[in-house]
Amino acid sequence: MAQQQATHVWIWDPVDNNSFIHPGENPNNDEALAKQRFVEKVCGPRIARLSKAKLLDRKGTTSMVAREDGSNHEVPMSRVLPWIEGLLVLQEIEDSDSPPAWFTDHFREILEKERIKYAKSVIPGALYVERKLTLQAVTGAKYDLDDHQYNFRREKVNQDEPIPEATDEELAPGFWKIHDITGYMPPWEAFCHQKCGLYQDFYQVRWDRPFLEADYSRVENGCVGVPGATWEPDECLPPHLDALRVREKKLWAKKRKEQELLEVANKAAKRSRSDASLVDSSSPQADKPPPKMARYRRDGKLLIPDMFRSKIGHDFAPEAMDDRSSNIRVGWPRKAEEYPEGFGCAAPPGFCLPGCDCMDDQRPQKPWETVKNWLEDPQRSSEAQASIEHLSAQQRFVRRRGQDHTQTRAAYALAQEVELQIKTALKDVPLSALMDATDQVRIPAVAYLKSGEDYAPVRFELSPTSTARAWATIGPEDGLLKCHVAPATRPATVQVELHYPEACSAVLNLLVTSSERPAWRTGTAGVVAKFQDVQTCPLARNARIVLQEHLSKVYNFDLRAPKEVLFGQWLGCMELLLRMLRSLAMANVVKPEGLSKPPPRAALAR
Repeated sequence: MAQQQATHVWIWDPVDNNSFIHPGENPNNDEALAKQRFVEKVCGPRIARLSKAKLLDRKGTTSMVAREDGSNHEVPMSRVLPWIEGLLVLQEIEDSDSPPAWFTDHFREILEKERIKYAKSVIPGALYVERKLTLQAVTGAKYDLDDHQYNFRREKVNQDEPIPEATDEELAPGFWKIHDITGYMPPWEAFCHQKCGLYQDFYQVRWDRPFLEADYSRVENGCVGVPGATWEPDECLPPHLDALRVREKKLWAKKRKEQELLEVANKAAKRSRSDASLVDSSSPQADKPPPKMARYRRDGKLLIPDMFRSKIGHDFAPEAMDDRSSNIRVGWPRKAEEYPEGFGCAAPPGFCLPGCDCMDDQRPQKPWETVKNWLEDPQRSSEAQASIEHLSAQQRFVRRRGQDHTQTRAAYALAQEVELQIKTALKDVPLSALMDATDQVRIPAVAYLKSGEDYAPVRFELSPTSTARAWATIGPEDGLLKCHVAPATRPATVQVELHYPEACSAVLNLLVTSSERPAWRTGTAGVVAKFQDVQTCPLARNARIVLQEHLSKVYNFDLRAPKEVLFGQWLGCMELLLRMLRSLAMANVVKPEGLSKPPPRAALAR
C-alpha cells in the first residue's frame, strides 16, 4: 500500500447514527423511499453530515482515514470529500434558512478560520468549479460508460463530444427528448436545495415538445418561472451530452465570478459612503478602514447574543477576583489615579475617605442611615397614611388583595382550565397547521410563566440540541412556529426556549403529530363547560359577557358545539382568554353592572 502525506478531508456520515445512505444516491425502484426523499424532503443535510478527518492512505476504492477522536479505520473513497469541497458544503448550509442540528459552532469556527485565507472572505465556489469540476462529473451511485461503471465521480468528461443535433427518431423506452440545457447547479448547492436534495451536479433541462411550454413549477423538481424545465441530476443525462455539461459549468463559473465581483464592489461603495458621512475627507481618519464586526469572543467561541438586539453580541469575561482579600473595602479606589482611564467617581459626594465602608453591602446598616429625621413631618405623614387608607377602602376600580375571594377564585379556576387546554394542545400540534401559510401558530408563552414572572419573554428560540432545527423555524420576537418540510418521523419533538433579559426561563417540549383528531378540538368544550358551571366558576355577570364574546369565536353557544377554526386562531383565542382571566382575578376590568346592557342568555347563571 503506497504511503502518502496525510491531508485534511471530510467524510460523509449518517445523521443520528442511522444506517448510512450516500447523499448522492438516487432511490431507484423504491417508491416509499422516493416519496420520503422528494415529497417529504427527507434528504440533503437531513440524511448525511460531514465529519472532519485526515486521509492517511488510499488503495483502489478504499481509503484509511483518521478521525478527530483519534480512531483510524477504512472507508470507501465514495464517502471521502475533498477539503475545499466540504467547506463549500458547510458554507452553503450556514447560509441556509434552517441549518441542521449537527451544524454546530465547531463547523462555524472552521469556516471562519478558512475564510481568512481568501480575499473575499468566502470560499470561492466558482474557482473550484472552474479548476476541479469542469471536466469531472459528480454523478450517482452507478453510471455506465464504455463498459466501465463509475461510482459518484466520473473523471475525464469529454468536452470535445459534439452537441447532438435534433432528430425525429423514436427514442428507446425511458428516454425523452430535450430542447436544451439552460442552467447548472453545483453539488453543494443542490445538496441543500429544496428542488434537488442529492449531492450531484444538477442541470436545468428544458424538455422538447410537447412538454416545451408545460408548467412544472409545482413538481418536486420543477423550475419556477421557466416553462418546460426541471432540475435533473447528472446521472440522468447520457454521456453524449458532455459538451453541454462543460458549457453550462463554464457559464455558471463566469456568472458567479461576476456576481462575486459585483458584491465586493457594492460593499466597497457602501463602505465609502458610510465613511464619508462619518469622517471628513480632509481628516487623517478618512484613510482608515472601517472597523470589522467581530463574530467570536476572545476564547474562540461565538459572541453572547444580546437579549434585545439580536444582531449584536458581547464578549464578557469577568476577571477573577483577587483571592488575597475577600473584603471589597480593600480594593475600592479612593484616588483619581486608581480609577481606569476615562472614569472617575460621582461628584458629589466625591472620593471615599480612608475610613469609608459605604461600598460594602455585606455590613449591617447603621441607624443614622435608615432614619432621616430632617425629612420627618408629622402632618405630612398623617395625610399620607389617610390617603392609603382611603384608597384601600374604595371598591370602585380596584380591590385590595384578599378582601373578596369569590371573583378571584372563579377567574383563577377558569384560567387554570384554559392553561391546561393550551398545554395539552401543544402536545398534539397538527403538522398541517404548521405547513399552512394561512395559519399563524404562535407559542403562547403566557401559559408557561412561572410564579413571579409577569412579562413576556424577549426572544423565542429553537433549542440548539433540538432536531426540529432541520425542518422548523420560529419567529424570535413573536414565537411564530412554521414547518417548511415534514419531519421524518411523527410525533416529532420541538424544543422551544423562552429567553428573558436575565436568563433562559423555560424550555418547552412540543409534539408535532399527524393526528386526525388533535386534542385542541376537544379542548374548547372543556373550557366552555367550566365557564358555564356557575357553582365552581361564579364570575360576575359583566365578566361573563366579555368572556363569552371572545369564546364565541371558537364556540357556537346556540348550537352548543365548537366552531371549525384554524389551530392558530384557536390558540390565539385561548391565550387572550388566559390573559383576561388573570387580570380579572386581581382588578375590576369590567363595567359596573348598572352601566352595562343585558347579557346574552348563555352568559347568565342557569
